[in-house]
Amino acid sequence: MSYKMGVKKVRTFPDQATAFTLIELLVVIAIIAILAALLLPALGIAKQKSYRISCMSNVRQIGLAVQMYASDNRDFVPMHPTGGNWAWDVRTETANALINGDASTTTPDEQKRRILYCPGSIASVKWDNKALWNRGGNAILGYAWLGQRSDQTDRANGTARLTGGKRFVTKTTAVITNTVSETELVVDATPSGGPAPSTGKNDFLHAPNTTMGMKAYSHSGHLQGKNPSGGNILFLDGHAAWRRFRDLGSWYDTGDRGVFFWF
Repeated sequence: MSYKMGVKKVRTFPDQATAFTLIELLVVIAIIAILAALLLPALGIAKQKSYRISCMSNVRQIGLAVQMYASDNRDFVPMHPTGGNWAWDVRTETANALINGDASTTTPDEQKRRILYCPGSIASVKWDNKALWNRGGNAILGYAWLGQRSDQTDRANGTARLTGGKRFVTKTTAVITNTVSETELVVDATPSGGPAPSTGKNDFLHAPNTTMGMKAYSHSGHLQGKNPSGGNILFLDGHAAWRRFRDLGSWYDTGDRGVFFWF
């Protein structure tokens, strides 16, 4: 007698994908939101630091142009008649000399004048604003120029006055109060409006912008909230350095609507 043993078949099922529950999805979304909240400010700070470095490069290039000009003009920095009372108001000749050492009266093209403006992403006074150059032989820069105007004194520029013992510069080799390595020549434009700085109520967000061809108020390219984080400074010996906001002073009084330039 023979027996046939049966083989029992076992049914198998394909793997089934496991779906996330609603709670798990919400947890993942919350983690992503937390990471974004932590990373975005850091990315913003890194971006502003890169702009600060580019701005530093600008003022150093301006320093080289000034040295080129001075070497051909008995150590004098570019000195031309006043272009206005504010620290960034200059004659076109001065502006050109700050670009390439040549005091031309021709308006430079937009690419050439880039170095005269802070590249900060929030800078309000920009290189491509034609209204800043269509001013009858004058121009408004993105930096404050502390060279003496040829028709003014070493303390005054029209209604404007330098305070705190500061003096406008005439020569790369001559200073009155400090050494050449301590004397400011070109500084980040950091205007404030409102009451006098002695009141402590300085408004760095709403300096006037009359006739400047822009909707935004004039302000620094290095704002951190309501105040500037600081500014780049080019010194008379050609070196440049970052100066923190707490070390800035309101040394340039425009005598116009309570506006001061800080450096």
